[in-house]
Amino acid sequence: MLRYVKSLKEENKLMLPLNVRYVRFIRKAIPYIASTIASAHYRESKIKTLEYKKYWDIFSSKIYSSSFLQKIKVVVSIHDKRVLLRLFSLDDEVIHDIFERKVYEVYDGPKKGEIVIDAGAHIGLFSIRASQLVGPKGLVIAIEPYPDNFNILLRNIKLNSLKNVIPLNVALSNREGRAKLYIDKKTTAGHSIIKGIRNSISSEFILVPSMTLDSLVKKLNLNRIDFIKIDVEGAEYLLLQGAREVLSNNEVRIAMEAMDNENIRKKCTRFLQALGFKVTERKGFLYAWKKM
Repeated sequence: MLRYVKSLKEENKLMLPLNVRYVRFIRKAIPYIASTIASAHYRESKIKTLEYKKYWDIFSSKIYSSSFLQKIKVVVSIHDKRVLLRLFSLDDEVIHDIFERKVYEVYDGPKKGEIVIDAGAHIGLFSIRASQLVGPKGLVIAIEPYPDNFNILLRNIKLNSLKNVIPLNVALSNREGRAKLYIDKKTTAGHSIIKGIRNSISSEFILVPSMTLDSLVKKLNLNRIDFIKIDVEGAEYLLLQGAREVLSNNEVRIAMEAMDNENIRKKCTRFLQALGFKVTERKGFLYAWKKM
């Protein structure tokens, strides 16, 4: 039975978390059923399939962008971990990418005892995965600027009793101070400090703290970074510009989801290659490591 999660105390009472496949089915089925009922008159008039699909896409996008529906949260079970997510969002698709496709581990993922940066941590899914991989002697720095996502990230750390994850509510860029975080109206994973990076990004923004990765590493007194996962919605190049010292480490490895807007992927590739990295691309992701 689905339950609305009101507090951490209530979350901890959820002893039998749902299977993520059930959540995925419910998320897709409910708006589909509602859309089918609401659009019955269209089908009766023999509307073209393409036009009906367009109607469905618009309807479902309204469902997923509803601030009320995104407050409905459930706990799911995935690989012996418990994850709090929003039922009517694309949170479960991120689970698929990280735990099933393992997109950040394609070449050389985090290892035991390593220090990992999770840039664009969202609700903490990769942080949970990386926490397992690095073990108790390793460390994960989970960085997420959007407050709602960050609050769920904190809850997921608590749900799984993660002792080796440090959460930080900040945006990574090429300068210190404050940044405008533009709100994506379609998905909780699309907010960006780059205005207009995709069509669903609105002109609405919030101000968030901004740091470079180099300054963050110094403030945490870390002597090295071994692995950097990057998913920062168009700000990838800015992040790299603010991480020159970190990237001077010959052992550091990078796995990055790089948007192709405004040649961002190409700029990131050239930047990393100039610093001595070998870079390969696979299905929208860049993987980089130093040539040895």
